[in-house]
Amino acid sequence: MEKLFTIIIDYKGGTYISQYNAPNIKSLKEKWVEEELPKLSTIADFNSYQVKSIKERIFNEEEIKYDNLLNIWNNDLGTISKYFFSMIIINTKKD
Repeated sequence: MEKLFTIIIDYKGGTYISQYNAPNIKSLKEKWVEEELPKLSTIADFNSYQVKSIKERIFNEEEIKYDNLLNIWNNDLGTISKYFFSMIIINTKKD
């Protein structure tokens, strides 16, 4: 069963928000990389090396569940071009 996830990206002073339906976080990351990363790359002016680095880090870094919060994870990717890149994943409850 698919769940609605919200992804919040904090990068270079900007906040980028998207939502996708996916059965799990791994599938969610795959969708985000395929559909959303190209859009963000245009906005943030990432070069091909930076895009490759983001893809690798998204799949290689383990997301960390926030203590005392329900269905929220953080996937900090470190710095990309001298700016911190953070991905927050929320399993959003549908109305």
